[in-house]
Amino acid sequence: MNSSPTPERWARVQERFHQIREAAAPLRADLLSRLEAEDAALAADVRSLLEAEASGPLGGTDKSPSELVAEYVGPYRLIRRLGEGGMGTVYLAEREQAGFSQ
Repeated sequence: MNSSPTPERWARVQERFHQIREAAAPLRADLLSRLEAEDAALAADVRSLLEAEASGPLGGTDKSPSELVAEYVGPYRLIRRLGEGGMGTVYLAEREQAGFSQ
């Protein structure tokens, strides 16, 4: 996927992923083709999520593709959940700001 996605971009990927995933099987290829004509990069991201879902659990987790779509907290992009305890949850995150990545 895009190396520095915006929250708006992730929302578009997630929206299209759900639209195509919930469509009847015969319509999915047509919907992906239409999306490819509109936005090839977006279609590639959606196709990647669809293929990952079809191949089983993603990245050794039991999360669905929609749960793996990045979320932002301030300048931090959440990558994945590392652990959970009685007082909270710990995430692996990257700091992303204009001209700065950590």
